[in-house]
Amino acid sequence: MTPLKDKPNHIAIIMDGNGRWAIEKGLSRKEGHYAGLKNIYSVVNHALTFGIKNLSLFAFSNENWQRNNSEIKYLLSLMDQALDEDIQRFKNQNIRVRHIGRPDRLSKNIQEKIQKAENFTKDNTKMNLNIVFDFGGREEILDAVKKIIKEKPDIDEINQEFFEEYLYSGQLPNVDLIIRTSGEMRLSNFFLWKSHYAEFYCTEVKWPDFNETEMKKALLDYNERHRRYGKTTH
Repeated sequence: MTPLKDKPNHIAIIMDGNGRWAIEKGLSRKEGHYAGLKNIYSVVNHALTFGIKNLSLFAFSNENWQRNNSEIKYLLSLMDQALDEDIQRFKNQNIRVRHIGRPDRLSKNIQEKIQKAENFTKDNTKMNLNIVFDFGGREEILDAVKKIIKEKPDIDEINQEFFEEYLYSGQLPNVDLIIRTSGEMRLSNFFLWKSHYAEFYCTEVKWPDFNETEMKKALLDYNERHRRYGKTTH
């Protein structure tokens, strides 16, 4: 791989295409979601190899509650399964795991497992792995506004740094690179606040097939960008 002159501190991935991947292979959508789950561990390992410090994976949006009940139940069961099977491996790899999103619509069992996973890995330092589950960018901002109104702060206290403390994603650094798989060119209500100057990379490859080679392509493409943050260059 060409040496990277710059690498993103925070990569966020919209993991899209599980269902279409399955249909193309004559499989069920559930089998596609299972393949997508299994690919998460591989992609985390690739990110570690490339020295990525912060990785956020968009697993379930708050709009996904509108899917049919059978699919929702299966997606929740995969979340439950991942919390059982992968946390010890992440602990051993010095990875800190955090949930970003609303916990209150999840079952008590999953909420307890999330809390246990976060506590179990809280001292790990090699990578921050953020599982973004039941998240919506607009809802995140709206909920932050409601919390602030309840506290009735002095209006002069409210600036961007103050506001960020009330976001689900408030503890995360800004996103440098958003990767979306499966060819869709949209944010889908993901990290609207944290991605204000993120670079966007889209690949036709569907999430279960997103591998080390595809990660390299995204990182090399990122290295060709000239990030101006609204400034002009000469």
